[in-house]
Amino acid sequence: MHKTTKKYLSLFLTLLLFLSLFPIELNSNVVNATSIDQDQLTNSYLNEINYLEENNNLEEAVTAVNNKGMTVPVFGTDSNINDVMQAYLTGLGYTGITVSIADLADIEGSSFSQYAKVNLDGRLEYFYVNPTENVSAANMGLTNYKVKFTLSDGNQTQKTEAKTIQLKWDRDKVKTFFDETLNNFNFSENITPNTDLNQIIQNFNLPAYTDGKDFKISWASDNAAASVGSLKSEYQNGQFLDYYPISIKQSSEAQIVNLTATFKYNRGNENIDFTHVYQITVPGIDLSVIKAEMQQDLDNYFTVDVLKYSYPNAGISFDNQNVLYDVQLPSSANIRKDTIVDGKVVSTGIKDLYQKYITSGSGFSFYSFENPTDVGDAGIIRNGFIGNITLPKSGEKPVQVSVTMTLTHRDYDLSVQKTLTLTLNPVDYEELMVEVNRKAELMQLVKENFFDILNSNPSKIGNDQSEKNSSADQIKFDLSSFKEVRFKNPDDPTDNTLEYIYDLSQVVGDGVELSALPDWENQEAWRLLRSSNPRYLTHENLIVTEPQYNTDVTIDAMLNIPSMEQYKDYFPEGASTDDANKLSSLFNQAIIQNITIPGKDGEAPDDYKDTIQATLIVEGSKILQDKSEHATAHQEWFNQTVEIARDTAFIDFLSDTLNADENLEKLELDINSGWLNTIDFKGFEANTTGQTNGSASTWMWYVKHKDGQDFETISTLDRKDAEAYLQDGDTLKLKFINDPRYPSNVQAQKPENPIDLKDDADINGWTGFRGDAENQTPVREVESVPSISKAENWSYINDNYNEWGFPTSISDLISINNQTIYATGNLLVKLDENGDELNRLTLAGNIEYFSRLAYGRGMVLVPLQGGALQAVDPVTMKSLWVVESLDSFEKWEPKEEGSSEWVQKFYGLQSLGSTYIDLANGIAYIPITATGNLSSVAGVIRAIDLSTGKELWRYNNNNTGYYWGGLTAVDQYLLIGNDEGKIEVIDKNGNLVKTSESYGKSIRTTLTQQDDKIYFTTNDGVFHSLKFNSTDLSFNEHQSIKFATSSTSTATIFEGKAYIGGIGGWGAPGVFAVINLTTMQVEFITDDLEGEVKSAPLVIYDKNGQIYAYFTANTEAGLLYVYHNGKVEISYRPSENEAQYTTATPIIDANGNIYYSTDQAIISLSATKDANLHDFALDFGIDSLIGEMDVTILSEAQLTKHSKFTITDVTDNIKMLYDEDIKSQLDNANYVSFRTGFEGEVEGNPDVSINLQILNSYLALQKGQGYKLYRLVGDKLSEQPLGKLRSTASITFTQKLTDNFTYVLAAVNVSTTETEETNKPNETNKPSETNKPSETDKTNKTEKPVETNKPKEDDIQNKKTDQKTNNDSIHTKNVVKTGETVYLIPILTLVSLAVISIITKKKIKEEEKNK
Repeated sequence: MHKTTKKYLSLFLTLLLFLSLFPIELNSNVVNATSIDQDQLTNSYLNEINYLEENNNLEEAVTAVNNKGMTVPVFGTDSNINDVMQAYLTGLGYTGITVSIADLADIEGSSFSQYAKVNLDGRLEYFYVNPTENVSAANMGLTNYKVKFTLSDGNQTQKTEAKTIQLKWDRDKVKTFFDETLNNFNFSENITPNTDLNQIIQNFNLPAYTDGKDFKISWASDNAAASVGSLKSEYQNGQFLDYYPISIKQSSEAQIVNLTATFKYNRGNENIDFTHVYQITVPGIDLSVIKAEMQQDLDNYFTVDVLKYSYPNAGISFDNQNVLYDVQLPSSANIRKDTIVDGKVVSTGIKDLYQKYITSGSGFSFYSFENPTDVGDAGIIRNGFIGNITLPKSGEKPVQVSVTMTLTHRDYDLSVQKTLTLTLNPVDYEELMVEVNRKAELMQLVKENFFDILNSNPSKIGNDQSEKNSSADQIKFDLSSFKEVRFKNPDDPTDNTLEYIYDLSQVVGDGVELSALPDWENQEAWRLLRSSNPRYLTHENLIVTEPQYNTDVTIDAMLNIPSMEQYKDYFPEGASTDDANKLSSLFNQAIIQNITIPGKDGEAPDDYKDTIQATLIVEGSKILQDKSEHATAHQEWFNQTVEIARDTAFIDFLSDTLNADENLEKLELDINSGWLNTIDFKGFEANTTGQTNGSASTWMWYVKHKDGQDFETISTLDRKDAEAYLQDGDTLKLKFINDPRYPSNVQAQKPENPIDLKDDADINGWTGFRGDAENQTPVREVESVPSISKAENWSYINDNYNEWGFPTSISDLISINNQTIYATGNLLVKLDENGDELNRLTLAGNIEYFSRLAYGRGMVLVPLQGGALQAVDPVTMKSLWVVESLDSFEKWEPKEEGSSEWVQKFYGLQSLGSTYIDLANGIAYIPITATGNLSSVAGVIRAIDLSTGKELWRYNNNNTGYYWGGLTAVDQYLLIGNDEGKIEVIDKNGNLVKTSESYGKSIRTTLTQQDDKIYFTTNDGVFHSLKFNSTDLSFNEHQSIKFATSSTSTATIFEGKAYIGGIGGWGAPGVFAVINLTTMQVEFITDDLEGEVKSAPLVIYDKNGQIYAYFTANTEAGLLYVYHNGKVEISYRPSENEAQYTTATPIIDANGNIYYSTDQAIISLSATKDANLHDFALDFGIDSLIGEMDVTILSEAQLTKHSKFTITDVTDNIKMLYDEDIKSQLDNANYVSFRTGFEGEVEGNPDVSINLQILNSYLALQKGQGYKLYRLVGDKLSEQPLGKLRSTASITFTQKLTDNFTYVLAAVNVSTTETEETNKPNETNKPSETNKPSETDKTNKTEKPVETNKPKEDDIQNKKTDQKTNNDSIHTKNVVKTGETVYLIPILTLVSLAVISIITKKKIKEEEKNK
């Protein structure tokens, strides 16, 4: 364009812009303004105002609809969607507005929308599809439409945004389908082996599903003649059949039984139930013969001979005509046994008790008691299997009480009884005092011989009494507690010989025993025997440690005679007669025993003081309101220097000093372990571990010695260790360390508009803690499992570290379309299928140390600190919304137990449970726990609308929380287990409608639901099964089985079995168990795993029906285990830089690859056996006291998993076994011994070259010495070639990789010739033909960096498995293939550069010439 043209065009556009600023009215009839009618002008203005008001009202209504979440019309109530929306607006106060749909283009369907319809006139056709036509659509049970509504207010109209309308089942059509199904369901075909509905005499099974499994059936009976058992599952004809067993019990009369079948539609997620009643008749039967046999069984067994006294009087003869003590009743186990007296059977046990009679449930209570009503306090009271008696007092009449035993038949509605009479005679005063006087003599003798009793335990002093102390002032050997001291011949009142009993099984119950010392509950370091100096004489078991100087120690105890305790209140309270005093002398008698423990240096010098000076400082913290306050948070609460006894432990110093201070309000301290929970001083806010200022807060112990410059962390508080005691001049400081993450203060972030929720039809993977957003599918089918030992695809090392320098905890993983997503610290990270990082998002807050993500309806939900929740788009990794944190839970509690003064307390909140997403309704439920005092003190459940991030409701439990808990849904109710061992039932409006009984310890698992059963574990290692009836809110059919010492693992249920983990007994080994749900018995268990199994096992099965259960164990090794074919094996052992503790549940992607996390890494394991074998490197490690090591694989080999080669020092063991033999062969040369070891799998057994750099401290070389290496075979040495005799601290030798050998390394004198040879290559070190580089090893092939090894820009974040770590104890390096070191590539590179340089210069000169 010409410059002049451009100039004029610019001026023209400027002019147009200027003119547009002035309004111009074009009218052919020019009207004088003064001629306009004033009323007309006023009306015009009023109409304009009305128009604006109407328009504003309409706009507000449109906004209200736009802000509305998903609309779910109710079948049978809502027939037109326009009416639904109009009613919604009317309810908000927008009247006069009509709602319509203007055009078919405003109606958009989604998946399965062909099975429902929103018509142009708003009429709704609800969802229906016959399951035989499209089972996937039927399983979904709903479809969504997007509808734009047209809102009208007078002449004004506006359209809304597209709103989601969810249409669920057309229940009328489902009812029609049910009627058709019911017509095809033949009840009489299911009563086999019975043939007649009116003659049901045998047990039978009723199905749990209709044909095709379109309806799930549950059964109920109105008569005990036909009782319904719990759901069972059996494998028959190649498939599992689920059924309810019906138990028939005939009685003497015919019984009509109504069996009610509840048909629950098994498609979709709605509660659509239909019932039908079937009637059967159980005919009567003559039971007189059976009843007579039962009575005979009971009569032969239940005689007075089976009764005896309970502990501690179990050894005293029982006389039913003169019952003196509490009565022990037989348990069901003892009922089966004969009772023999003087070689004669006096009671015949009921051998078939379990088969013939009911011994569980209500039938377990065999016994009932009856007391006369006119005898005052005398009588018998049931206490489990003990009858507690109260005897009549002197002068009162004897009392007869009855004990009735009932037998109930297992197969018939029949019971029999037998009653025994017991006589309780009044106490004879004179006889009582004779017994009291004799027992008082016994008590006095025990006091006089107390030291001898402590010093005479045969298991301590030996048969020859060589380790018995000579006297109380010469205690060189351990003393011992005792169980009982009694008269050896109690029937001879003149024989005062004492019998000392140290074995509980030998206790008779008529002697003197130790009783608990006062206030032991608050101390817990001692209970029966207290030492004044536990450093040299321990509490309770009285173990002696030799002091430096002679040390006096006092032992405190309390003596008691339990067999006389029932007479303890015989005399009125406060009675002081001689007899009353003598009786009281039998109970709680304090005794002190003084002893002296000789010191290794004898008597202490004259200037040796029994006391030392020490200072105690307590440094607490203010309550933080903001992170900026951390730097100035600490305050000195206490600072005092005191004189204390020498040999005072740190724990005792803290306890004694603080408890003596009048300003101390509370001290919660475990006197044994030193675990300090709370310190509360007047004038300061109490500081509680894990509660005040964050869940990671804690009290720390520091000490500064007299001449020290700085405080040091105390290394041990164990009184067995000398370092656990104060020295003269020490300063002990207790400092409260705040959680550096606290307070979380996560702020709310709301979306500008409601989010359109996706239907997830294109999503596959692992989308929740147990497989999906509703935590119900931790089972997957795969084509095959070629190897249970998993090869690694890749690993991703966690590069996020917390304020203490440790890797931040990693959440459980989720997988979405083969992309792995996890959270750590305040990051959410997404990895692709190769383990490369795609994206990361900085979250609004930190996750807890334990976190479970969930995905549903197009968003990843991340629980954050303080009960917050963040939603993230997994595609863009952008935040969608954040629900603000609650941070703390307010409670009003008594200031102290029993106090009438109440104080306000705040407890920190943690999101540690499993998020549950109601996919159909677009609502997330998150369980939150308020923690304090090492347990949960309250709980919160928040319901969050996924489309808006709005909290719909909040439910608070003011008593207990949901630590590691997770919800499940049963019909219209939410169920969750709590820390009181109860299950809470909450409706979907957030109202508590039912709480179950306690099932024992805490429920710290996600509730698992299958069919009509709920499964869970309690913290005492018990697995539970029960049924919840949503109609009457009842819990029934409870069954349980103990399989571990403790468990917080969530069970995986598959094909009638529960796969579950936990922790075992001594040494805390891990437990994995398989429980048969039909028999409720442990089918398989192993209890020797390296760590506790906290994960929910991942169960996969292949086309051949083979089952594999993968699970992790919480140890530093980070192991992945697999259960298959009745045994547990290690499936994967992480490399050193991957290994760390793990509680993660393994997950699986659509391709069969398994993923799991440790606190250090994300690990992907191959679905196939041979994939990427060449990518595995060999890890190796060596004892730090030996030195360092390099290992080189000499021949081609493929590692099938991460493997490790180790060298371990075994010198002490070898010297103990073979020292003389070895020295004779080495001419007494100095030597050490080590052993090689291989862990892992490798194809073949390649040669390896091992180079050791020996530390001088391990085996020093003197002048003129060198190393020689021998292989130890039996007690013989076989010299190994080193290539050259080393006079330096380095040796190289070869062996097969998987061969584990014991070697002896000797420092030997070498000749001059040998020394000169050290620099010459030995023939044995020449490369053999097999070690020559193959074609694949040539430099231009293997040494050339391949594309995958090129550094990437994001390699800083994508740490791979070839990264290794070094520490003080293990030195690791990467292994390379051997071959001659050829510097071909660097040489070629230099030559190439030179040639290029020359050619370039020449070209420049030629161009200059041409110019």
